[in-house]
Amino acid sequence: MTEQIDRNPLVSVIIPSYNHKPYVESAILSVLNQSYRNTELIVIDDGSTDGSAEFLTELNKEHPFIFLSQKNRGLSKTLNRGISMAKGSYLSLLASDDVFLPHKLETLVAAMEQSERDVAVVCGDAAFMDGDGHPVERASGNNRYATFINYYQAAFPAIDIKGAFGSYRTLIYNNHIPAMSALMRRSAVEDIGLFSEDKALEDWCLWLRMARRFSIRYIDDVVARYRVYEANSSITLSMRLTLDALDLLDREKPFCVQRDCLREWRDNYYRTLFTLLEKGEIVRVLRRLRLRDIPSFLTHNFLRIISKRLGRNRR
Repeated sequence: MTEQIDRNPLVSVIIPSYNHKPYVESAILSVLNQSYRNTELIVIDDGSTDGSAEFLTELNKEHPFIFLSQKNRGLSKTLNRGISMAKGSYLSLLASDDVFLPHKLETLVAAMEQSERDVAVVCGDAAFMDGDGHPVERASGNNRYATFINYYQAAFPAIDIKGAFGSYRTLIYNNHIPAMSALMRRSAVEDIGLFSEDKALEDWCLWLRMARRFSIRYIDDVVARYRVYEANSSITLSMRLTLDALDLLDREKPFCVQRDCLREWRDNYYRTLFTLLEKGEIVRVLRRLRLRDIPSFLTHNFLRIISKRLGRNRR
């Protein structure tokens, strides 16, 4: 058994823990109970205030994982610290409130080993679960979807997410990669300079930088579970993420020009601006637009504006 483990590449799993005391044990056990055995688990508590660090200290006495507690440094710096500690040739990341399914690493390592060297990431799908760990569906239009990729495909039908998964063109349109369902070559992550520590939306930023240099492959299999609950959808968080998305798209525009992706960039940028308009943030929208862009923005969102107006008139 030991010889078989040694012949398999080492996978380093990194869990950045922050204020998820009710969930972090499930996340850890989902890694330790993988069918793929040649793993190391690194758990870093990033200054939790809910007793997570003390809980993890006790849990570490029962289970084999590398544990580190630090003052709050933010997600990107915490992930980069974990990567710097990792010894594996492959990396996998797991939020402290999500879980791997038992076959995740075995499936993705096999897929990576069979892939061309330019493939830096292989990724499966993730099923939604609620705060209690029960399966849940998310609505898109008139339908409901149980998995991450299917939900995003329904929400953004203009692009073929599965057919062009992880390409720069599809990623600039939206961030459709569930990080908990991915496996990355460590060498590729190091080549692009790890996570950007001064940028928000760190995972989307990482995937875009990956897609500029490498290929990302989709595996049609649900390999993880992604927790969605009320704390994920506050109005304040939504506003911050909207502004962060606009900042990211502003930075990516020159690369979109190089790759002939301006149509996708413009569609996402204007769609994101429209969400600000819906929130009554007219001044913020005008600050983002040049005068010559306003007619294009209004034309691009004409159907959305009419649809919203008709919806109000029916009430």
